[in-house]
Amino acid sequence: MGAALAWFRERYTHDSAPGEHADLDGLFTHLNVGYRWMPSQDVRFYVEPWGFLGTYLTRSRGPITVGDSTFKELPVAFNIAIRIGYDFAL
Repeated sequence: MGAALAWFRERYTHDSAPGEHADLDGLFTHLNVGYRWMPSQDVRFYVEPWGFLGTYLTRSRGPITVGDSTFKELPVAFNIAIRIGYDFAL
């Protein structure tokens, strides 16, 4: 579990407006939660369910428009994932 402060950059596009885009950037804060499970001490392989829930500290100037499409920022963002990896001893 932990907290983070990050700089984000998002690009909005739409198939109806090829080549057009709108960029958003700013500060984002979020809480992380996850657990790293290793099946045994002898095997360095791990599985890590992980997720975050956060909010934007800086906002855009309003709705984002690309071509004829308008996008609205959500007040919060979340992500859940399962990371699979190997822990190398250095």
